[in-house]
Amino acid sequence: MVAGDVSDAILEGLQNLDVTVAGAPNCDPGLSIDLDPASQTVLSGTEAVFDETITVAADATQGATLQCTVPFTLNGADSGPVFTRR
Repeated sequence: MVAGDVSDAILEGLQNLDVTVAGAPNCDPGLSIDLDPASQTVLSGTEAVFDETITVAADATQGATLQCTVPFTLNGADSGPVFTRR
């Protein structure tokens, strides 16, 4: 086996790993997001798809702009701003 074959095999192996993706919504008071499923395991490099239910509380300030951020973790580790949705 030549060096190029070894590195190709390593890269292929890294692309075929399972990864658990989970979101942790952080919203302004009066706004919430629920994700379904809360977490899921996918093959690395493939999309993890979540259904979002966004709820505005009855007592939320009328006319206010409310925001949420949803940072996603990969195998429980912070994945940085690339995997954060606003």
